Amino acid sequence: MAWHSFGGWKRSLFGDHHAYGEEGIRFYTRYKSVMQRWPDSIAKGAEFTMPVAK
Repeated sequence: MAWHSFGGWKRSLFGDHHAYGEEGIRFYTRYKSVMQRWPDSIAKGAEFTMPVAK
């Protein structure tokens, strides 16, 4: 899929839909948000540190 919809001068466009790149993806998909409650047992044992190579 091309990133730019134009093909040159004089308002020329590639394809039939004129939706390319990020805008083409947004047109054919829906944004989704997933919310989930974590059990208390996970929160107690969770580590919020970044592992670093030594």
